[in-house]
Amino acid sequence: MTDLHLERTSIKTGSHGEILVNDILETDAKDVYALGDVTGGPQFTYISLDDWRIMANHLYGDKTRSRLNRPVFANTIFLNPAISSVGKTEAQLNEAGIDYKVLKMPAASVPKTQVIGNPRGNYKALIDPQTHQILGTTIYAEESFETINIISLAMQNHLSAETLRDQIYTHPTMTEALNDLFDQI
Repeated sequence: MTDLHLERTSIKTGSHGEILVNDILETDAKDVYALGDVTGGPQFTYISLDDWRIMANHLYGDKTRSRLNRPVFANTIFLNPAISSVGKTEAQLNEAGIDYKVLKMPAASVPKTQVIGNPRGNYKALIDPQTHQILGTTIYAEESFETINIISLAMQNHLSAETLRDQIYTHPTMTEALNDLFDQI
């Protein structure tokens, strides 16, 4: 960032060197936007892509997108197996005083783990006990980086856990774990 010589501009930076932007990614300099990792937000390629969508919507679209209405998004740590999560954690829900129910199951109960020879891991979902909306999910299992996207989509569209529970998934796949995970409601 020092190579940008932002001190020669009106662009403001934060305490960690990030470029300060508003909710549509504008800096303090007229007609200058900042996107991606330089803004100090989540440092994922897909967030940078969404930053582009926000800016493009503001410049060429209907001006409805912002960081405030960004879709639900997951994250993954690519271990073996990977660990992926979306939404709130138990600690966050406890701190906010939000009631929730915990659903858990071992990855070994998913037939695909036996097929690929790696049954390690667990699935954990947090749901609202009244509405059955998914509040958060963590998956430590093979192909978690794919399965978590389905849960993100369900959360974004306010689908109940029953919707994922009752879906017919191809077999053998890791996504069919959602039948059993959400069958614990």
